[in-house]
Amino acid sequence: MTTKNSTAYSRLQGKKFFRPSLFACVLTAGLFTACSSDDDGNAIEAEPQAPRLITVEVSETPLAEEGAEARAGETRGDITYTSTLSGFTMCSIYNSTTSNYTVKKNGDTWPVTPSTWPGGTDNNDPTPFYAFSDGTFQKATPHIQFTALQSAFDQKDLLVASTTKSYGQCSGNLSFVFHHACAAVRFEFQLTKTLSQKLTNNRLNVTDIKLKNIKDKGKYYFEQNGWQNVEYSNPNSPTFYTISSSPINVTTELQRIPAPAEGESESCLFIIPQPAVQQGEAAPCLEITYTLDGSNMSTINIPVEANWEAGMKYVIKVRLGTGLITV
Repeated sequence: MTTKNSTAYSRLQGKKFFRPSLFACVLTAGLFTACSSDDDGNAIEAEPQAPRLITVEVSETPLAEEGAEARAGETRGDITYTSTLSGFTMCSIYNSTTSNYTVKKNGDTWPVTPSTWPGGTDNNDPTPFYAFSDGTFQKATPHIQFTALQSAFDQKDLLVASTTKSYGQCSGNLSFVFHHACAAVRFEFQLTKTLSQKLTNNRLNVTDIKLKNIKDKGKYYFEQNGWQNVEYSNPNSPTFYTISSSPINVTTELQRIPAPAEGESESCLFIIPQPAVQQGEAAPCLEITYTLDGSNMSTINIPVEANWEAGMKYVIKVRLGTGLITV
């Protein structure tokens, strides 16, 4: 009896000893999971990783100028430079998801909203970023859909840029070099001396100037740095831009029509680079309505070459002479 009791007690002691040992092992493993230790054996808690933030720097490829006799035109849209750019939209693509950002200039800095890197700390891959001053972004073959405003006075320059960086490559600081995606076009008008001498009191009033048959809608592709699907926004009513609708006394002195508004550095019409005119399409032209000495309103059409390129600034010099205007 004593022997059996002793054996039972011995087994019971073993069970009591085993259970706290198992708990101690589990607890120790938990401590090693949550903490590390320094050289003195003190426990050190792991700190959470800081969020990855985005900062932006911008610069610009300036417009290149054609020669003085280049074909093109002008309106009241002021050329945008990075010094005058107030903000832009930025998009990125990570894991087939588009992140949208707003960038607004604040003094000499460009705060980004939201300010976190796409994908956060999980994203260590090279990530494309696309920036643009106007238009609607589409992630399939990254591009923007853009339609130029038909009111020349309301037009704005279109700036575009892109870059691909991993967070490790740039520490979150993105550098954009903006390019002008449209052609900047302006007009200069004058009378020939021959026509001026034939006019009574040297007065020819231009009452209306339109640039007609210009395609105003297209898609700008970032990877190709170019335009596709350029067309009329309304195929049944080809686009025209009103360059001037106020009476202008045109003389032998070369003058911009219209002149830059106060505070503007230069007035331009912004045009999507046009494909060659197809058979059956109306060619671009200037439609000029004028009066001679306040009477006899007439209209003339002057063909305009439309081989404009993005990032180029053009000037159309229109000389009104006896070959166009009968006195």
